[in-house]
Amino acid sequence: MKKLHIGIFAVLTLILISPLNTEAASTSAQSAVRLTDSHVLFTITYDIGFLNRATYAPVLANTGQVENEVSYSITAANGNKMYVPSAGFITATHAVIENNYYKLEYGKKSDFTLAVIAQIPKSETDYTLTITKMPFILIDKDKSTRLSEYTPTQLADYKTPGVK
Repeated sequence: MKKLHIGIFAVLTLILISPLNTEAASTSAQSAVRLTDSHVLFTITYDIGFLNRATYAPVLANTGQVENEVSYSITAANGNKMYVPSAGFITATHAVIENNYYKLEYGKKSDFTLAVIAQIPKSETDYTLTITKMPFILIDKDKSTRLSEYTPTQLADYKTPGVK
């Protein structure tokens, strides 16, 4: 019986010191909606947060590879990246903006939504939007910080359905 109690204690301890989510982020919804004959709204909703760290998540998004911004690409069904006029922004729940980042306190999670309006003429080809880079800053209890980001494998599900 004592071994069972030790085992339960060990499992509970691991849960308490682990991040809220082993990946620290997960995507919960993706959409692509044609607004007009020439404009599409893409959205990807995801959450970020750690149990034992504060987190700074980017406020800005673009199609480039800027160090502290979320990056996205728009791709045609044939796999070709499309370079079309677009405007992306990120909204968050349960987070405040500090120094151009959404700040999440220790142990807090927030839902984020990347919304992108792109100028894409109606066609027979499906277009999708994919998050290609998601950086964030982790802050430990001792106030040390480190820049981190997800790998392409971790971002594989951060993709909208196709829209014509």
